Amino acid sequence: MAHRTLEQHISVDMTHKKRCNETGWGLYASTNIAAREAIISIERPLVISLDIPRLKDTCYECLGYGSEAYRNPERIAWEEDKKLQVCTGCHVVRYCSKECQTLSWKSVHKHECSLFARLHPNILPNNVRAILQLLLLRKANRLPHGEWDAFMNLESHLQQWESRNGRQWEDIGLMARGTKEYAGTDLSEETLREVFGKLLVNCFTMVSPFYDPLGLALHPLAALVNHSCNYNAFVRFDTSSHCLSVLALRPIARDEQIVVSYIDATNPRHVRQKELQDKYFFDCACSKCSDYVTKEEGVPQLPESSEHLLVEQRAFELLAAAQKDTSITGPIQKCQYGIHILRKTGAWPLHRQPLASLRQQLVVSLIAAGQIHLAFVHAWIQYRSIDPKLMTEKHHPIRLVHLWLVIVLLKRIYFASFSPTDLPIQKYTITSNSIMHIKLIHYLHWALMKRVGDDDDGTFAQVVRHHFIQDGGYEKQRYPIAKRDDFLKEAEKLKACTTEILEKELVWGESGAAA
Repeated sequence: MAHRTLEQHISVDMTHKKRCNETGWGLYASTNIAAREAIISIERPLVISLDIPRLKDTCYECLGYGSEAYRNPERIAWEEDKKLQVCTGCHVVRYCSKECQTLSWKSVHKHECSLFARLHPNILPNNVRAILQLLLLRKANRLPHGEWDAFMNLESHLQQWESRNGRQWEDIGLMARGTKEYAGTDLSEETLREVFGKLLVNCFTMVSPFYDPLGLALHPLAALVNHSCNYNAFVRFDTSSHCLSVLALRPIARDEQIVVSYIDATNPRHVRQKELQDKYFFDCACSKCSDYVTKEEGVPQLPESSEHLLVEQRAFELLAAAQKDTSITGPIQKCQYGIHILRKTGAWPLHRQPLASLRQQLVVSLIAAGQIHLAFVHAWIQYRSIDPKLMTEKHHPIRLVHLWLVIVLLKRIYFASFSPTDLPIQKYTITSNSIMHIKLIHYLHWALMKRVGDDDDGTFAQVVRHHFIQDGGYEKQRYPIAKRDDFLKEAEKLKACTTEILEKELVWGESGAAA
């Protein structure tokens, strides 16, 4: 019986593969590439695997994200999830429609459903599920031609994993032994160790159009894109089309190497280098890492003193703890205290890490706690004072998402008529349901439309355009000057309010919260 391979569409016309002494194999521009232009486009990457928490709120086929808050800001129930139907065979994966379930069954799920059912209620980690899916499709002759060989040609760093001989090496061995049994493969355990090594060092974090982590994705071609903290491109995953794309962040000249950042490139140099060595086994020698003696945007690459280093370490610990804390108030208090100890030193401008990440996590935690007004003010600080310093390009995808979040929070405040509890917000009445408030929303949405551009067909751009048209935005483009005047008036109140809230961060109250 003939087996159909998975359908896949790949566009790589702008690149060519080349090897250099410093970075090994990489992808280089075959022509001049404009900012925001798609360099690589891969529909249906070789490997896609959802994180365990996302299996509960994300469609296994279309990857539609359960929480619709970002798509529909007017909805009252911020955390209300879309109703997904669980697969009655395995009780592990979920679907948003019968159509998605049928498509998923035909493409991949029929090969793994019985195994998932046998292991339920235990659920395998996403990297094990990814390799299982890969091996089962290979066994069924469903992989696109040549992709298994291309995957096996990727670097695994197996010797480096083994030389560390730590917990990660033990985990790789356990995953290899378990996968051999589950998949019924003829591959040796040693080869399966190689397979897992290749996955771990070559996969990308798959995110929603609004940069919520969903899982992992891998394709041998995309894995050739090397890292630089001074990157010229970024990876995007459009969930609706399963399309992994690499887009230019800035103009890229012909024969220039295409590089993305594997990590958060806004972190201090010593943090970046440790993360790259721990996860990818190399030291970055890009221009940003080489210039570690001088200050970047007024931020030193190294803490100025041992005291500052200790404060920085404590702040990173608080950030990690806040991200793991599932309580309502705990994450807020951890973020506020981390912000306080950094700002109290006088050495941390708002955009210096980990201060910027603590504020971003504070926004997320305040939203989860229902403190929408205060979340908006901190999101505004992030949008106006932090993002322009950390990401100079106005079309940077993170800046676009942060601006969209400001708009979403404004709409949430307006349509739900929440009453602010924070005194500075009450004092400056920035949340009144006035025409000024509406004009601020329109002005910001109009500014976001300009940054997104007319030629972007990604999911995020589609959502932004849909709401812009729904709000009658195109008619309002005729008078941007009037809108800007209104915006500036509202911005003055916001400026005064944010100034007062920032001043409060310097004082820690007796109750263990910012005074």
